[in-house]
Parts: sequence; structure tokens; C-alpha cells
Amino acid sequence: MIASVPELLVTSSALILALLVLRWLLRGRISRRVQYSLWGLVAVRLLLPFSLPAESSVMNLPAARQAETVLTGQVARVQAGAAGAWTIDGKTSVAAAAHLPILLTIWLVGAAIAAIWFALVNLRFAHTLRASRKPMATLAPLPVYRVPGLASPCLFGLVRPAIYLPDQVTGDPDMLRHILVHEECHWRQKDHWWALVRTVCLSVYWFDPLVWIAASVSRRDCECACDERAVQILGQPQRIAYGHTLVAVVRRMHGSVYPGCTATTMSAGRRELQRRLALIVSGSRTRAWAAALLAISAALLIGCTFTGKNAAPQQTLTESESGTEPAATLSTYYVTFGSEAEDSAFDLRLLLPDGWEIRTPDSSLNTSVELYHGEALAGTLQYSRYTPYTEEPVPPDEEYKTVYTDLRLSRVEIWDPYTAVKQYEQGESGIADVVYMDPDYMQEHPDANWASVPEIATKGLLCFNRELGVYIALRLDPDQIPEQNVLEEIAASLQIGEVGTM
Repeated sequence: MIASVPELLVTSSALILALLVLRWLLRGRISRRVQYSLWGLVAVRLLLPFSLPAESSVMNLPAARQAETVLTGQVARVQAGAAGAWTIDGKTSVAAAAHLPILLTIWLVGAAIAAIWFALVNLRFAHTLRASRKPMATLAPLPVYRVPGLASPCLFGLVRPAIYLPDQVTGDPDMLRHILVHEECHWRQKDHWWALVRTVCLSVYWFDPLVWIAASVSRRDCECACDERAVQILGQPQRIAYGHTLVAVVRRMHGSVYPGCTATTMSAGRRELQRRLALIVSGSRTRAWAAALLAISAALLIGCTFTGKNAAPQQTLTESESGTEPAATLSTYYVTFGSEAEDSAFDLRLLLPDGWEIRTPDSSLNTSVELYHGEALAGTLQYSRYTPYTEEPVPPDEEYKTVYTDLRLSRVEIWDPYTAVKQYEQGESGIADVVYMDPDYMQEHPDANWASVPEIATKGLLCFNRELGVYIALRLDPDQIPEQNVLEEIAASLQIGEVGTM
């Protein structure tokens, strides 16, 4: 199945970060050519938008799902007191949908600018080479040209690749041989084509810093892989002389190598040059345990990052017989309560199942909102302020008693017992059993004895923030209570914070 853009971004980011860590752990223990080949996985993940649902996918992790929620626009911001309805259709919110054309336009413009820039850089470089190149007679399998003023030896060209050399390196036979072998290794590894692949990835993902990092690191690994292969061709006794050639080439460089060019240059910064020389002197050997670890890690990475989340978890026979529903897809909402003008506003973050929506009553008050599932009232969400208890220390598991006093001791509705679900730095969220008097009966029988009023049992969700001195209470309709696992996930998502800080 075709992977979504958020899925590609999340899985490719996970793959790049994992490869960077794996590359660091196995440094000096695996062949540089093997290390370089690992970046082919990133290119495939970035350019082939296909994945199969699997339990092993990183997209099944809560953090990945939350990232996908934000990237897909499954986030709605609601201002309590502003009449209207907000809903998320499973892909984009009403507010986010309006921004999608703008975001698409920005991406297309950025991709076009990047592609045009890369194209112009390479066309300019090609024109410079053709304008001043002079053929050289060598035994190399590729055409070799001498170019006055060239910053660095390089392999350039896709259909008709050729080796281009500065004047300064053509007079020394040993240096010339080392350079030609190095550039031939680039050609045999098809690095001129891989350079094009890097350019395409950078053009498409111009906004992603991890892709730029991967392109930069893979280019460095490309040079190290060529050094390794060149030393093997020249022979181990030549590795010191080859290192001297590399130092001489870098020292004689003048001018700048065009950034964004697909040419494979021998250029290197001071630190990179030191690293390459150390690798050349030490040689390369893939240890058996490192090869096994690498193979296992690569297989795991493919299973985790070339797959997507399960569209609908399969039920076992027991689940089907018991009627258990698959886990609901939840979307993120931010509800702003209070008045920003009076510096009393705060945000509530919560997850709601697809198909639910938030409606705000047509009134000037901004203390409550209503949740609807279709046209059925699913719950009422309101907030209240309280004064944190400071007279004596309160055990963390009993702090809720000092917060929800009105709810626990109310005559009309009682929120008790309470079970904490998640604690965060400023507060806590949880689930409570709620018993309240039937409001319809009380309205129809205003003179009835309170003892005769029917009671309704349901579930409620609570959350408080001790620093802001505020709590919210979400009382669900008895007919709209989600499955227990979904209820707990919604409760765990509840968090109160200052406006715009979550």
C-alpha cells in the first residue's frame, strides 16, 4: 500500500537516526563499503512510498502516532465560548484542511527552487569543464581530461562520465595513478548516479534537516569507501603513499568545489581528512560479530521502517466471540478556556475518537463545551478553579481529594471513586465513577423529593493543574462510554497548560 507523507517522514527519520547510531557503534569494525551501502536503505525509503501494515512498524509506537497526528493535521483548536463545531474526519481537521493547499504550494515551490538550483549548479559546472578541458592519454577505462583551475580531481557526468584533473596533479606519476584509481573506484561504485539520487532526495525533502544530514554523512562515507577500495587495488604497501597523495591534493586545492554538484571530489576538511587518513593507515576488516550484528540490525530496521501501522488490528477468535471492538483511532484537540484578555486563559489537550466533535454553546460564557458523536450528546466538558491546599503536605495519591472536593461531596452528582491514570509535572489525570440525578426528571418534576429522583451512573474524566489552580471535568453520557482501553487512553491524554505551551 502507498505510504502517507507523515508515515514517510516518521519512518525515514527513524531509519536515518538508527543508521547514524549504528554507524557510530560499528565504526572501525566493518568495511567502509558496507557502511556506505547502508545509506541505500534511506534512499529507497525516501523515494519509494510503499509500506505494508505490520506489528513491528515504528508507526505503532505512541510517539510515532502522535507525530503522525500533528503532521496530518489531526489537531483542532477550539475556543470555548465561540459558537460553532469542530471535528476531525480521520485525516484532517476543518481548520487544518484550509491550510493544506498553502502547505502543498510551499512544498512545491521549495522543491522546484531546490531542483532548479541543483540543475543550474551542475550545468554551470559542466560548462566550465567543457570550456577548458584538455584530453589526456592514460590507461584508465574512462576519458581523462586536464582542467586548469579545477579545485579538485573529480568524476563527473551521468551518461558519459569522465575524470577531470587539475593541472597541479598531472606532473607526478605516482600521484596521478593514485587519483585515477580513486576516481575509477567512484565510477565502479556508480557514485555519479548515487550523487543524483542524493540530489533528488534533497530536492523532494528540502525541508527535512535529517535528510540533509544523511546526504552529508553518506557523501563522506562514499569517499571513505573509495579510499578503502583504492588501497585494495593499489596494494597494502601503497596505503601510506596513497595517504600522502590525499594530503597533497587537499593542500593544493584552491577555489571552491561547487556545493550541490553531483561530481565526486577528493576534497575534505581538516577533521575529515584526519579521519580518512586514520582509516587508510589502520586498514579495514569486518569482524564476524559486527557483521552478524549489522545483518540483524538491518533486518530489524527494514521490518520497523519499511512498514506502516496496522490499519485495523486483527481480532482473535476469542475477541470476535466476546464482541471486543478494535482500538479506536484518536485525534488531538486543544480547547482554550477562559479569557486571554484577562490573562486567565489556559489550554486543555485531549484525544477524542474519530467521529466525535466539539461544539460550543451559542453564549458569551466560555466555561464549558459539549462533545457529540454524530447528533448524540457524548459528554459535557467544563472547568473550575480551585485553591491548592498548602496547609500541610498531602500524599501524591491523595492530592485529588483536595482538588475535586465539590465533585466528591456534591448533592446533585458525585464523582467517586477516582483512579489516577497519568501524572505529569504540574498535575494529574484520571477516571472517576459518576452518579448524578436525572436532570430531565428534575425538570419535569420540580417539586419532587430529592430522594425520589432517579440516579444515572456513568464515567467521568478529570484533570488538574496545580500551578494554574484549575481542573476540568468531562462527564460522559452513559450510552457513549468508549471501551475501557480507549477511555484510559483519552484520560492519559488529558493535560492542562498555559495557552500555546503544549
